[in-house]
Amino acid sequence: ERQATTFTLPEGRSWRRIVDTQAYFDDAEYLSGEDRDPRQSHNVDLSASVTLDATYDAAGSSIVIIQAAP
Repeated sequence: ERQATTFTLPEGRSWRRIVDTQAYFDDAEYLSGEDRDPRQSHNVDLSASVTLDATYDAAGSSIVIIQAAP
């Protein structure tokens, strides 16, 4: 059985989410936000504008790419 996992990110840096394939990023409720294009996947954020806390929850069977912020 595949389960969610919580990762603890190294301290002393800011982290940004680049890719997260969790399905909720493309569901109807999330996409109903006025600034979201429903024709575009929101699982990838190349602008890396989302700053993360010290931990990150990853859904089972998902792929997550996190980058240290400059």
